[in-house]
Parts: sequence; C-alpha cells; structure tokens
Amino acid sequence: MEIIVEGLPEKESQGYVVLINDIMREFEIRRSIEKVYFYGDTEKFVFITSIRIKKVLEPLRIEDVAIYNQEKETLSVEDEFYVPKILSLLWSIKKEGIEQEDRTEIKIPLEVFNQIKGEVVYYPTEDLKKNVQEAINRVLPEAARIKYILSAEKTITVASSENALSEESKKLAQKFHERD
Repeated sequence: MEIIVEGLPEKESQGYVVLINDIMREFEIRRSIEKVYFYGDTEKFVFITSIRIKKVLEPLRIEDVAIYNQEKETLSVEDEFYVPKILSLLWSIKKEGIEQEDRTEIKIPLEVFNQIKGEVVYYPTEDLKKNVQEAINRVLPEAARIKYILSAEKTITVASSENALSEESKKLAQKFHERD
C-alpha cells in the first residue's frame, strides 16, 4: 500500500502517513488497498482523501462457500458467517424440508440445492468499500463535516471542509479520484 500526502508541511505529512497506516491496519484493509492519496490545505481547511482498491473481488455463490452431500441431502457451509444469508435465501424459496441440523449443516432437498447453488450470498467488495469509507472518515479531520463524495468501482474519494466546498475543491477532488 502506497501513501502519498500532499499540501502539508513535511512533519505533518509524516504524521498523516503514520495515521493512515494505523487506520488501515485497524480496519484490516491494508492488503486490499493499492494507493492512498491525502491532500490537506490548512489555509482553506479543505482535505481530500482518495483510496484505490487493488482489485474488485468476485461475489461468492452458495457453491463457493458450501458443499452439498447428495446422499444425506445436506449442505455443509464452510464458515458460519454465510449460514444466515443461505437460510434467508432458502426460506424465501421454500420453508418445508429446510432444516438447520447444526451451526454449519443445513438439510435441503436436492432440487432446492440445484435451484439455489448459483445464487450470490456475499459481495466482499461491498464490505471492503464500507470499510474504506469508514477509514476515510477516520482520516479526515472531525470538524470537516461538509463532504463531497466520489465513488467508482475501484476508487473512493472524499473531499471535506467545515465550510461549503468550492468548485475548485470539487475539481481537485475529481483530479485525485482519476489519478493513477
């Protein structure tokens, strides 16, 4: 993860590099981030944070997170995290014959499994983007409550200030958002 800080004196820039590193570590997203741009203008009290995600993660389908045993008509889910999502999906289709045998085992008829095996149960990129947004909110000064947000598939940019953002600040945010 590369961190680039601009617009601030060297000592403050180094402080922001440490802060950004700590926040990304706290949110456990460092490995998923390619670059972080931070711009600060203390005269105009405008701050811009732009984060580029390394890669967009594919949605996970039931067949990616569980194994179906045809003999026992049992779906074994690899991680408990997915069980509520799978049960919700199953119950929206059919309630009879669906039985949770233990924390990660669900008894379902073969025809129901064939109907739902390709259904998406988790979008990891959505959670990553939520964490990135939360991390950005932690990086930006607390008094900078007026925000201008740009979001694309792999980049989230937030410009903030305690005052209304000028068109110049919005254009600068757009420039950071489109930057390589």
